Amino acid sequence: MEFFANITTLQVAGLILLAAGAVLSFAAKRIGRHFRYQNADFVTKLIGLGVVIAGFLMIFI
Repeated sequence: MEFFANITTLQVAGLILLAAGAVLSFAAKRIGRHFRYQNADFVTKLIGLGVVIAGFLMIFI
């Protein structure tokens, strides 16, 4: 719980990115249906994974 006692605004932004990336990754198939690109769900999942990694980096570095 010490992490939450000294949390900075950068870490809060990282947590928000982490949550947004997880939602994007899990909803990739549903989001991908709205695009004409054949592999849109895969690309959306990769974008979500990139956002999750960015969130982890903002939290722990």
